[in-house]
Amino acid sequence: MAAHGRSDWCKLVCHAQLRLLVVATVLVVACPGPALAQTASFTAPHPLGVDLGPWAVATADFNGDGALDLAVVNYLPGTVSVLLGNGDGTFRPTPIFFGGDNGPSSVAVGDFNGDGRPDLVLANFKSTTVSVFLGKGDGTFSMPLLFSAGTSPAFAAVGDFNGDGKQDLAVANYFSTTVSVLLGKGDGTFGPPVSFAAGPSPQVVAVGDLNRDGKLDLAVANAGSSTAAVMLGRGDGTFQPPQAFDVGGINPTYIAMGDLRGLGTLDLVVATYGCFYYSPCPVVSHTISVLLGNGDGTFNPPLFFEAGSGPNSVTVADFNGDGRQDLAVADYGPSTQRATTVAVLLGNGDGTFQPPLTFDAGISPAFAAASDFNRDSSLDLAVVNYDGATVSVLLNATAPSQQVAMPTFSPAAGVYSGPQSVSISDATSGATIHYTTDGSTPTTASPVYGGPITVTQTTTVKAMAAASGMANSAVASATYTIRVATPAFSPAGGTYTSARSVSISDATPGATIYYTTDGSTPTTASPVYGGPITVTQTTTVKAMAAAVGMANSAVASATYTIRVATPALSPGGGTYTSAVTVTLSDSTAGATIYYTMDGSTPTTASPVYSGPIMVTQTTTIKAMAAAGGMANSAVASATYTIQQSFTLTVSVQNGLLGSGHVTSSPGGMNCGGGTCSATFVSGTVVNLAAIPDGPLSVFLSWDGACAGILDPSCTVTMTGNLSVTATFGP
Repeated sequence: MAAHGRSDWCKLVCHAQLRLLVVATVLVVACPGPALAQTASFTAPHPLGVDLGPWAVATADFNGDGALDLAVVNYLPGTVSVLLGNGDGTFRPTPIFFGGDNGPSSVAVGDFNGDGRPDLVLANFKSTTVSVFLGKGDGTFSMPLLFSAGTSPAFAAVGDFNGDGKQDLAVANYFSTTVSVLLGKGDGTFGPPVSFAAGPSPQVVAVGDLNRDGKLDLAVANAGSSTAAVMLGRGDGTFQPPQAFDVGGINPTYIAMGDLRGLGTLDLVVATYGCFYYSPCPVVSHTISVLLGNGDGTFNPPLFFEAGSGPNSVTVADFNGDGRQDLAVADYGPSTQRATTVAVLLGNGDGTFQPPLTFDAGISPAFAAASDFNRDSSLDLAVVNYDGATVSVLLNATAPSQQVAMPTFSPAAGVYSGPQSVSISDATSGATIHYTTDGSTPTTASPVYGGPITVTQTTTVKAMAAASGMANSAVASATYTIRVATPAFSPAGGTYTSARSVSISDATPGATIYYTTDGSTPTTASPVYGGPITVTQTTTVKAMAAAVGMANSAVASATYTIRVATPALSPGGGTYTSAVTVTLSDSTAGATIYYTMDGSTPTTASPVYSGPIMVTQTTTIKAMAAAGGMANSAVASATYTIQQSFTLTVSVQNGLLGSGHVTSSPGGMNCGGGTCSATFVSGTVVNLAAIPDGPLSVFLSWDGACAGILDPSCTVTMTGNLSVTATFGP
């Protein structure tokens, strides 16, 4: 729906700006050029019947179907109307009614019993209580539970004020100048109210962290004055005394919080109706007040912005998708002629706003809430019409704005073992990139990117880009984890036969090395490496390194296996002609030697060597050695081949007329008379031949080892010393 008279209003006020500057109260006027002419649009209101005197509305998915629903409090009959959404911006025609208490004037959503289903809390203006409706998850609620608050509770807000993970309540008590805090028990019930002074006629309370200490604070619109009270939370459910800040107009009826400048600090927006409800109000305010926060719980003097007739409530949200917070103001109007509009003020991103766009919203808009009712990712409005007994739904019809491309980083986020040079680029031509390196969200007030950023320690870089006439980009974020280099060992892990002196080093300058030698994983609580480590027995050394601003290194591990020296056998294995006495020894002090003589592999269950071993026959001796805290030695092996020699003695007896000689094979013996001998290895088979010397000589006989053999050839096996006699004759 088109806005009413926006361009004419801007021209009129812009020409009058110089005149306005001379008065004590300054109306801040924004007259944007074409580059800032971003707009917003809403459809005609679709009224939905509720009950008499609807005063506030809250949104949530009450029946768990994924579509947002409405809960409207009806002041006059004291009821709650629940309208179930269809997810397309329409709602079921027949509301569900629930009885409340006297004069409910606000409704808020929470989960008070921790069951994951939305619950409701109502402030009952005509009593001293708040009503809690526990949701059943199907769009219906249990009977209300009543809890004492104060005199004329006008508004109830939800927050965890004592940090116990359970939702608490803060209630503005209109006729008792206090805010009551009811601490939640987590089961849907609350403790007794504790009251804190707030100021004259506190009408609305807002919840947020105003001084960035991680504890929730309160901001209260004191309708009986021209101030807003800020009550800083202590984090235990109590609050500091109120600080009053002038809002520049009487009867502040509503207060909201938002980060209007993208600085990470909350600002305040106050609707000043300009007249008390309980008296005739022919003249009302036409402005809202903006108090920019300093981030410490204090605020700057108010800036004023035109917002329509009798602003009664204000909602902070981004209605045109440009990344800047806008305002939606319900214009209630004077008592003589109720207004019929809601005013939308588009934010400039610096705490100022463009002239209001006004949209039809039904008779006497008292309160507006923003949510996405048709799931198109744009925020719509639900506006309660006090005199119309309706709630009007205005669907957002703003054309999507062209958005600057989101910046990209090179290299990508990740874990690195050394400094990185990070470049940021943007695909939108002419876009200016703004970035931060402290984890905060960048805005157009952040540093402008001009070249690669050197990251020397773990850092989160965030960037956004802006270009004239376009919506700011989304924020890109990349975390660069700079890890200390993994320590190195010298010598490397391995198997050694003697003690090792192990050095540990790290390539990261200034890194501190921590190590263990018991196999546990080192931490910064482990011993600090100060010099070479002597390893005298099998040991696993583990090390990690740390440096300020960097992630700890990976853990390096090296196992040094110190092995007992291999035993030595003396004399060495070989072939011997007689028995051998073998001695075993080991160069590792204190080592015990185990051995076998049957060819099997020795273990620590084998015989223990205690003295020289006599080898009288061919034998293989194997030996290994063991010592406490060290790996067993390798197995030494030596084979001793014992080969005895025997003498073969041959005698030749010749007759008077006949003679001969004896030869041997092997051995080359050629005995022609008298006695000859030769030595042979035990077991040698020797062939003897008796050969006559001429035709007149003949072999007569053998004697000795060959006795009884008539043939001139004789074979003997050397199993001892043998004697053979050969006789020759005519």
